[in-house]
Amino acid sequence: MSLDSGISSLIYRIYAGQHDDEILDSAMDEIVAITSSNFIMLAALDNEFGAFSKIRYCGNISGKLLSGFKEYEEEFARIDPTIAYTLSHPKQRYADTRAILGEDFAANSYTRWSRDALMSEVWHLFYTEPQADLVLGMALHPGVHHEGLTDGNVALSRLLFDHMEHATRLAARPPDFFGERDAIIALDNRGRALMLSPRAERYLAQNDGLELVGGFLRGKPQHRLDGLIRTALKGTLPAGGASGDAVSIGRASGKRPWAITASPLPGSAAFFACFGAAALLHIVDPEEKGPPEAAVRWANLYGFTPAEIRIAKALLDGEGNLRIIADRLTIAHATARVQLASLFEKADVRSQSQLVRLLTRTGG
Repeated sequence: MSLDSGISSLIYRIYAGQHDDEILDSAMDEIVAITSSNFIMLAALDNEFGAFSKIRYCGNISGKLLSGFKEYEEEFARIDPTIAYTLSHPKQRYADTRAILGEDFAANSYTRWSRDALMSEVWHLFYTEPQADLVLGMALHPGVHHEGLTDGNVALSRLLFDHMEHATRLAARPPDFFGERDAIIALDNRGRALMLSPRAERYLAQNDGLELVGGFLRGKPQHRLDGLIRTALKGTLPAGGASGDAVSIGRASGKRPWAITASPLPGSAAFFACFGAAALLHIVDPEEKGPPEAAVRWANLYGFTPAEIRIAKALLDGEGNLRIIADRLTIAHATARVQLASLFEKADVRSQSQLVRLLTRTGG
């Protein structure tokens, strides 16, 4: 199955499935088939309490598996080693039980239970960084006689999960074409602009490195902008990239570059179907300042999660004691430390004072 045919169609259905459970189940069943797995577990994990808030199973579900799922939720989820690993390695985004358990894998009581109850012993886990203390996860379960996913299937599953994460975010926060919240452009299947939000029109009116020529967006470096749009239209990702990857477009004024992200759009939503939109561009101007747009700008410029943004805002409010911030936000001090370290890494700073100065310049 090539990326230009079946996989592209599968990725598109992942986005459409955010609006239709049957389409999502169909997409998950196809992932099970092409990765030679028995079933998929989709779950939302509460990062603060280390417990699942929602679990969904897809694939070859038998009566024995249903009993195993019930045992898992009632008893064995509490000792699932992948949960502890996810909480302690929030940036890793992928792991399997064989690597997590190491030499103890075969003899581990959890592995033995999984082999018997779920007919699977090697779990391949793909997960997001915490978003508002929730982690979205997808676990692929090959059959008990399989050694696990091949490297190729792991790479393919990573790509599909990246799109699943992006699709979930897009569904949770639909684009606003009529207000000032977003600078967005809807594209048809050729990459031609169909509709611009007022904010996007205002950005292009500045004639500062971005323009529409014959309906197509132009900016330098053009090859990177074209590549970003092309991958969104095809439903694929650049090599080594992740969903929502951004490109920087230079500005003649010397101001900091525009940041542009692109994503596929499902035709299942009536609004998109009406206009024939196939992809969405989101433009961010790092020079614009001031709330309430600051949180959106930080998320797009640096990839800050909602939980990290709450830490950032507390720092901007003048509170420098992380324990006090954690108490105020009703989170564990250890969680606040992890989130602050993530802020440092994403913003490429080494101290709270550097972070505060950067956030002040970009919206605080």
